Order: sequence, then C-alpha cells, then structure tokens
Amino acid sequence: MADGTQRRQFQRYELPFELKVPGISGGLVRPVNLSAGGFMVELEDDPQLWAASECSVAIDGSEYKGEATVVWKKKNLENQPPNWSAGLLFEMPGEKRVELGRAMEAIQASLDKASLNKEV
Repeated sequence: MADGTQRRQFQRYELPFELKVPGISGGLVRPVNLSAGGFMVELEDDPQLWAASECSVAIDGSEYKGEATVVWKKKNLENQPPNWSAGLLFEMPGEKRVELGRAMEAIQASLDKASLNKEV
C-alpha cells in the first residue's frame, strides 16, 4: 500500500494562512497544512463527507478562491475541541493553482532562509 506522500500530487506546507469554508463548518476551522490541491483542517463539528463549499485561501496578501470538498474525516480522541480532522480537496482554475503553488514555495524558501540565518 502506498503511503500518503506517494499519492500526493502537490507538496504539503505548514504555513500561516487563512481559510474560509462557510458551507462545511459553521464553527471553528483551524488549518493544519495546505497544498495546491487541498488542506488538512480541524473542526468543532462533524463534517459531512463529500460536502462541498465555496472556499477562499488567503496567504501572503493574496486570496485564492475555489471549491472545497470533504474527502475524508476522522474523530479526534481527545475530549476537547477541535473534535474532528478532515481532508479538503481544493479545486480552482489551473493557472491559479500554479500561482498558489509558487507562492507557497516562495514563502517556505523565505522561512527556511530565515531559520538558517538564526542558526548561524
């Protein structure tokens, strides 16, 4: 069985970003990581599998809009919120996906460089 890294089309990043998916959760949506193809999020409420919603991602001063679909979910075992983890597929026009991918790469490179400078 292939692990998740072999199945992924896009690299995952743990970067600061704002995510809005109003049709998937009315409560807290905490982004965990993102790629040009989707996100892992933590939610207070049980998300419905295959639920779709308009979605916007704000990262480094730019906003990317598309549609997010819940493709997996998992109940968290801790007795405190957030109660659920979910994977969201993010669909948007190809040129915007490329732009988002480049923005994430640039931010990660900048963070890596800053981290190296602190170590020196």
